[in-house]
Amino acid sequence: MRRMNRDRFVRSGPTPMSAFSLIELLVVVGILSTLLTIAMPSWQSVRVASAVREARVVLERLNLHQRYFWQQHTRYAATDELPPLAVLSETVGHYYQLSVESTDAGFLLRLVSTVPTAPSLALDHRGVWTTTDLSSR
Repeated sequence: MRRMNRDRFVRSGPTPMSAFSLIELLVVVGILSTLLTIAMPSWQSVRVASAVREARVVLERLNLHQRYFWQQHTRYAATDELPPLAVLSETVGHYYQLSVESTDAGFLLRLVSTVPTAPSLALDHRGVWTTTDLSSR
């Protein structure tokens, strides 16, 4: 019977390393932080644009609520008689506050922006939209 020597399977010389060096990790972190810095403003503008589109849908729904309220009570609803914004849309509730101006002749639904990057929106009883320009702030 032949006996195998244990030393025969042991490799001599330097063992290969399979880890990253600190410099390689720092380079990767630097590249990722640069890409994140470039992409973040674009991402914020996409989020605001999405919130504005959703706010327009919420105003349309509130317009329908006002018309239904008129049929039931022969007057337009006040702010506290309409559904809260957070119920209609959590995103819109974060970006806007609702105010309602009503007269016998009509109403004005206004979403006032709570963040400086989003425009304020308004919709009246005739379906006329008004947007506050961001540059006028």
